[in-house]
Amino acid sequence: MENNHIYNPISLVSDMWGSNIGNILQEIANSSQILGYELFIVGGTVRDLILGKNIKDLDISVNGNAITLAKTINDTLGIPAKYHERFLTATLFLNNLEIDLVSARSETYPKPGSLPSITLSNIDEDLKRRDFSINALAIPLNSPHQIIDPTGGIDDIYSESIRVLHSKSFIDDPTRIFRLIKYAARFDFGIEDSTLLFLEEAISNNVINTISKDRLTHELNLIFTEINIEKCINMLLEYRVLGLKSSLKPRELNLNLNDLHTAWASFLLVFDMSDYQSFTSLFKFDKSLLNTLNEVIELERAKPNLLVSNVHCKTIVPIYRILKNISRESIVIYRNTCNNQALSDNLDKYLLYTDNTVLDLMPSDLINLGVPKNHISFFLELLTESKLSCSVLTKQDEIDLVVQYMNE
Repeated sequence: MENNHIYNPISLVSDMWGSNIGNILQEIANSSQILGYELFIVGGTVRDLILGKNIKDLDISVNGNAITLAKTINDTLGIPAKYHERFLTATLFLNNLEIDLVSARSETYPKPGSLPSITLSNIDEDLKRRDFSINALAIPLNSPHQIIDPTGGIDDIYSESIRVLHSKSFIDDPTRIFRLIKYAARFDFGIEDSTLLFLEEAISNNVINTISKDRLTHELNLIFTEINIEKCINMLLEYRVLGLKSSLKPRELNLNLNDLHTAWASFLLVFDMSDYQSFTSLFKFDKSLLNTLNEVIELERAKPNLLVSNVHCKTIVPIYRILKNISRESIVIYRNTCNNQALSDNLDKYLLYTDNTVLDLMPSDLINLGVPKNHISFFLELLTESKLSCSVLTKQDEIDLVVQYMNE
């Protein structure tokens, strides 16, 4: 491939996704010609084709109304579609491939961090609104397949450099900061000098505070799906993107990418505990995740008391009293993210002890022994601690202990 030419993009898509997808893409191109629209593969799709990487979805810019085109395709080919009237965009769903149809537009930002105002335009203006030069590329879907590159994106790809298109890019849309970090980590690209200055200026002006909690949480969730997540977090810390202190270096995360609770706990523990309230105030967490993070920080604060030299039946009760109201899930998450082998070992032993501690006496048994209902919880707790410490072993031992306390 020459720097400004790429082979038939429909053929390339067919090679990656099969001839059926290629045929559908050709039908989309035919439908656009009937409507008098021009179509262009744009953005990250072109970038990944140049880099020789597999594409996960297709972004197509439409010199016309993308929703009209999507409805035509839905009517003629029966392809499921979702329409976004406000943004004049639509998504077509083809098995495991999504095709985003976007009306070519120019954008203006009423205020920093806000969603843009949209005006229909042409492909040249559409590329100028992009975040980085490496994404400001287009290929006509029909021949000739000459790459449209008004901002020098191809040269930046080959020089492995990420560059914004204007000095106010991060101020207009601060979420571009997170995309910059993702691309730098994903492709191992450097940040162009002027872009780095614009980045530092935007962060120093606290542009992150103009992003809604929903959008900021979404951006971090996307970062947690990146392969090189440690590099992403290193960059977030290096540039103090969130404005929080870090007393730790990022740990080897080994994340289960489907487990956002573990990912968020890992990220939280990178920061100083004194910034916990500031941390949680930046994001919008559902009740379950917020509860997990609260428990993880509780465990972090209790760490000195959890690092006893050896957990056994004579030392387990004080640890049990610290951990008994914390969910097993949070303990496991903390165990996997605390980056302290001695602490992990102690938590493993604690879970082993508690998982294997089962009382023989039930609440109904305690009532039969004369325990008042409002004292049931006290006696269950007494029995649990006694069994953990091996003070009682059998059902008769439990009965004797209850009777002893009842007679005192």
